[in-house]
Amino acid sequence: MPRDSATSYFPARVSGGAGWFADAAANRQCRREYRAVSRYLFAFGAPVLSNYYQGQPSYRLLWRGRYSRPLLLTLRRTPDGGVLQTQFLNKHPQQFGVTTLPPGPNPDHPHLTPDERKRLLQEQQLLATNDEYLATAARARAPVVVVNAELVALNTAQVRQFTTLLDQAGFWQLPACVADTGAAEGGWTLEAATAGGYYVVSRHRPGSGLRRCGEYLRSLSPARMDELL
Repeated sequence: MPRDSATSYFPARVSGGAGWFADAAANRQCRREYRAVSRYLFAFGAPVLSNYYQGQPSYRLLWRGRYSRPLLLTLRRTPDGGVLQTQFLNKHPQQFGVTTLPPGPNPDHPHLTPDERKRLLQEQQLLATNDEYLATAARARAPVVVVNAELVALNTAQVRQFTTLLDQAGFWQLPACVADTGAAEGGWTLEAATAGGYYVVSRHRPGSGLRRCGEYLRSLSPARMDELL
């Protein structure tokens, strides 16, 4: 596991994003995408897959739904098939201001007019008695917690089906990133670390092949479909 959340989980050729697109703005979007994914993996306490092969293939799916708990599915091959680990975060890690509530303006600021100061004090008094606001603020202040579900043993046929779906999706030939980061669906990041090398693909709008890979892996886990909505 990296020393801190600023460390990238991904090789420089992926997280650096140099030359992905002719458009510099699209390159910056993809670099931000992989920095965000690193923060999520760090919050899960997940190990880095890209720089260390553990002797058996490993596959990892991170699902970042906009309105659901982040989900991490990790499949590790074994001689008898594989073991699937399911983990959730109780909330999204703090990033981009999504889960934090910024402090409001200070009513005592010397540049405020008396009317502005009065209005701010009234707004803060209303918020202090608003149950929905107080509950949201409490969730924002709460620490990020990893929730572990039970491990699931997979047989050889189930693991073979997943790797077949990877091949059918052309996973190993897909670009690591595309300029779809503005989409509202959430985020799918799929990693594979095998004896042949490491590869990762991250999408906000996964194609049908990549989606089938993720949904099949999810179907083998205790995660319900509504966790991905």
